[in-house]
Amino acid sequence: MAAAEYFLAVGTANKDVSVYDIRKMTQPFFVRNSGFAHHIRSICWVQDNTGYAVASSEGRVAVEFVTSSNKAFSFKCHRVPKSETNTMLVYPINALGVHPKYGTLATGGSDGTVCMWDIESKKRISKLQLPCSAQTVAFSAEGSKMAIGCSCNGDGGVEDKVKGDNVYLYMPKEIDVKLNPSLPPVK
Repeated sequence: MAAAEYFLAVGTANKDVSVYDIRKMTQPFFVRNSGFAHHIRSICWVQDNTGYAVASSEGRVAVEFVTSSNKAFSFKCHRVPKSETNTMLVYPINALGVHPKYGTLATGGSDGTVCMWDIESKKRISKLQLPCSAQTVAFSAEGSKMAIGCSCNGDGGVEDKVKGDNVYLYMPKEIDVKLNPSLPPVK
Protein backbone atom coordinates (compact mmCIF):
# COMPACT_ATOMS: atom_id res chain seq x y z
CA MET A 1 0.00 0.00 0.00
CA ALA A 2 1.25 3.51 -0.80
CA ALA A 3 -0.32 6.91 -0.19
CA ALA A 4 0.26 10.15 -2.11
CA GLU A 5 -1.70 13.38 -1.84
CA TYR A 6 -5.31 12.29 -2.42
CA PHE A 7 -4.57 8.82 -3.77
CA LEU A 8 -4.05 5.48 -2.09
CA ALA A 9 -2.72 2.54 -4.16
CA VAL A 10 -3.32 -0.96 -2.82
CA GLY A 11 -1.83 -4.14 -4.27
CA THR A 12 -4.33 -6.96 -3.83
CA ALA A 13 -4.01 -10.72 -3.44
CA ASN A 14 -5.49 -11.27 -6.90
CA LYS A 15 -2.64 -9.23 -8.48
CA ASP A 16 -4.74 -6.10 -9.06
CA VAL A 17 -3.94 -2.55 -8.02
CA SER A 18 -6.88 -0.63 -6.56
CA VAL A 19 -6.45 3.15 -6.51
CA TYR A 20 -8.69 5.12 -4.15
CA ASP A 21 -9.38 8.81 -3.86
CA ILE A 22 -9.04 9.14 -0.08
CA ARG A 23 -11.68 11.89 -0.02
CA LYS A 24 -14.30 9.29 -1.01
CA MET A 25 -13.29 5.78 -0.03
CA THR A 26 -16.62 4.10 -0.76
CA GLN A 27 -15.23 2.44 -3.89
CA PRO A 28 -11.96 2.42 -5.84
CA PHE A 29 -11.27 5.30 -8.23
CA PHE A 30 -10.14 2.51 -10.57
CA VAL A 31 -8.79 -1.06 -10.49
CA ARG A 32 -6.12 -2.29 -12.89
CA ASN A 33 -4.55 -5.69 -13.27
CA SER A 34 -0.79 -5.68 -12.63
CA GLY A 35 -0.15 -8.14 -15.46
CA PHE A 36 2.01 -10.27 -13.18
CA ALA A 37 1.80 -14.04 -13.08
CA HIS A 38 2.79 -13.99 -9.39
CA HIS A 39 1.84 -11.79 -6.45
CA ILE A 40 2.72 -8.15 -5.83
CA ARG A 41 5.53 -7.63 -3.32
CA SER A 42 5.79 -3.82 -3.16
CA ILE A 43 4.12 -0.67 -4.47
CA CYS A 44 5.12 3.02 -4.48
CA TRP A 45 4.17 6.29 -6.16
CA VAL A 46 6.48 7.70 -8.86
CA GLN A 47 7.09 10.92 -10.81
CA ASP A 48 5.39 13.59 -8.73
CA ASN A 49 2.67 11.10 -7.79
CA THR A 50 1.40 10.83 -11.37
CA GLY A 51 1.77 7.07 -11.36
CA TYR A 52 2.79 4.04 -9.36
CA ALA A 53 5.28 1.20 -9.62
CA VAL A 54 4.59 -2.36 -8.50
CA ALA A 55 7.18 -5.08 -7.95
CA SER A 56 6.65 -8.81 -8.12
CA SER A 57 8.16 -12.05 -6.94
CA GLU A 58 8.83 -12.87 -10.62
CA GLY A 59 11.59 -10.24 -10.96
CA ARG A 60 9.53 -7.61 -12.79
CA VAL A 61 8.48 -4.03 -12.15
CA ALA A 62 5.44 -2.45 -13.80
CA VAL A 63 4.91 1.32 -13.97
CA GLU A 64 1.40 2.67 -14.55
CA PHE A 65 0.38 6.31 -14.79
CA VAL A 66 -2.80 7.64 -13.22
CA THR A 67 -2.92 11.35 -13.95
CA SER A 68 -0.83 11.69 -17.13
CA SER A 69 -0.86 10.42 -20.69
CA ASN A 70 2.40 8.47 -20.29
CA LYS A 71 2.13 4.86 -21.36
CA ALA A 72 2.42 2.02 -18.89
CA PHE A 73 5.44 -0.24 -19.17
CA SER A 74 7.21 -3.03 -17.33
CA PHE A 75 10.76 -4.25 -17.16
CA LYS A 76 12.71 -7.24 -15.90
CA CYS A 77 15.35 -6.83 -13.22
CA HIS A 78 17.24 -8.66 -10.47
CA ARG A 79 18.25 -11.48 -12.78
CA VAL A 80 21.58 -13.28 -12.93
CA PRO A 81 22.74 -15.29 -15.97
CA LYS A 82 23.52 -18.97 -15.43
CA SER A 83 26.20 -19.69 -18.02
CA GLU A 84 26.11 -23.48 -17.61
CA THR A 85 22.45 -23.66 -18.68
CA ASN A 86 22.21 -20.44 -20.72
CA THR A 87 19.24 -19.34 -18.59
CA MET A 88 18.51 -16.59 -16.09
CA LEU A 89 18.13 -16.99 -12.34
CA VAL A 90 15.21 -14.73 -11.39
CA TYR A 91 15.05 -13.14 -7.94
CA PRO A 92 11.99 -11.58 -6.26
CA ILE A 93 11.85 -7.80 -5.95
CA ASN A 94 10.93 -7.09 -2.35
CA ALA A 95 11.15 -3.31 -2.10
CA LEU A 96 10.58 -0.11 -4.04
CA GLY A 97 11.49 3.47 -3.19
CA VAL A 98 11.66 6.77 -5.05
CA HIS A 99 14.39 9.39 -4.71
CA PRO A 100 12.61 12.60 -3.63
CA LYS A 101 14.73 14.97 -5.75
CA TYR A 102 15.34 13.05 -9.00
CA GLY A 103 12.39 10.64 -9.07
CA THR A 104 14.76 7.71 -9.52
CA LEU A 105 13.22 4.33 -8.70
CA ALA A 106 15.11 2.04 -6.29
CA THR A 107 14.43 -1.70 -6.45
CA GLY A 108 15.62 -4.01 -3.67
CA GLY A 109 15.84 -7.70 -4.43
CA SER A 110 16.51 -11.12 -3.00
CA ASP A 111 19.69 -11.18 -5.09
CA GLY A 112 21.25 -8.90 -2.46
CA THR A 113 21.25 -5.76 -4.61
CA VAL A 114 19.54 -2.40 -4.74
CA CYS A 115 19.33 -0.99 -8.26
CA MET A 116 18.56 2.61 -9.21
CA TRP A 117 16.48 3.19 -12.36
CA ASP A 118 15.68 6.28 -14.40
CA ILE A 119 11.99 5.84 -15.15
CA GLU A 120 11.82 8.12 -18.20
CA SER A 121 14.71 6.48 -20.07
CA LYS A 122 14.04 3.03 -18.56
CA LYS A 123 17.78 2.65 -17.82
CA ARG A 124 19.57 1.33 -14.77
CA ILE A 125 21.80 4.02 -13.29
CA SER A 126 23.60 2.17 -10.52
CA LYS A 127 23.72 -1.05 -8.55
CA LEU A 128 24.60 -1.51 -4.87
CA GLN A 129 25.69 -4.97 -3.66
CA LEU A 130 24.63 -6.02 -0.16
CA PRO A 131 25.61 -8.99 2.02
CA CYS A 132 21.98 -10.17 2.25
CA SER A 133 18.55 -9.89 0.60
CA ALA A 134 17.13 -6.35 0.44
CA GLN A 135 13.68 -6.30 2.07
CA THR A 136 12.94 -2.56 2.36
CA VAL A 137 14.28 0.67 0.85
CA ALA A 138 13.58 4.24 1.97
CA PHE A 139 15.11 7.65 1.23
CA SER A 140 15.45 10.57 3.63
CA ALA A 141 13.27 13.60 2.80
CA GLU A 142 16.09 15.39 0.95
CA GLY A 143 17.46 12.19 -0.66
CA SER A 144 20.93 12.34 0.86
CA LYS A 145 20.48 9.03 2.72
CA MET A 146 18.99 5.68 1.79
CA ALA A 147 18.09 3.12 4.45
CA ILE A 148 18.02 -0.52 3.40
CA GLY A 149 16.56 -3.25 5.55
CA CYS A 150 18.05 -6.70 4.92
CA SER A 151 17.34 -10.18 6.14
CA CYS A 152 17.15 -13.76 4.99
CA ASN A 153 13.54 -14.40 4.05
CA GLY A 154 13.83 -17.99 2.87
CA ASP A 155 12.71 -17.28 -0.71
CA GLY A 156 15.76 -18.82 -2.35
CA GLY A 157 17.57 -15.51 -2.71
CA VAL A 158 21.23 -14.77 -2.28
CA GLU A 159 23.01 -16.78 0.41
CA ASP A 160 23.21 -14.27 3.22
CA LYS A 161 26.72 -13.42 4.40
CA VAL A 162 25.31 -11.96 7.61
CA LYS A 163 22.71 -13.46 9.91
CA GLY A 164 19.62 -11.85 11.39
CA ASP A 165 17.98 -8.59 10.46
CA ASN A 166 20.22 -5.70 9.46
CA VAL A 167 19.75 -2.06 8.50
CA TYR A 168 22.27 -0.33 6.27
CA LEU A 169 22.53 3.40 5.76
CA TYR A 170 23.91 4.44 2.38
CA MET A 171 24.82 7.98 1.34
CA PRO A 172 24.24 7.96 -2.43
CA LYS A 173 26.24 10.31 -4.61
CA GLU A 174 24.45 12.21 -7.37
CA ILE A 175 25.93 9.83 -9.97
CA ASP A 176 24.17 6.94 -8.15
CA VAL A 177 20.69 8.47 -8.36
CA LYS A 178 20.66 10.87 -11.31
CA LEU A 179 20.86 9.78 -14.95
CA ASN A 180 23.84 11.13 -16.86
CA PRO A 181 22.80 10.86 -20.54
CA SER A 182 26.44 10.80 -21.69
CA LEU A 183 27.19 7.59 -19.77
CA PRO A 184 26.10 4.12 -20.91
CA PRO A 185 23.60 2.29 -18.68
CA VAL A 186 24.97 0.00 -15.96
CA LYS A 187 24.96 -3.70 -16.89
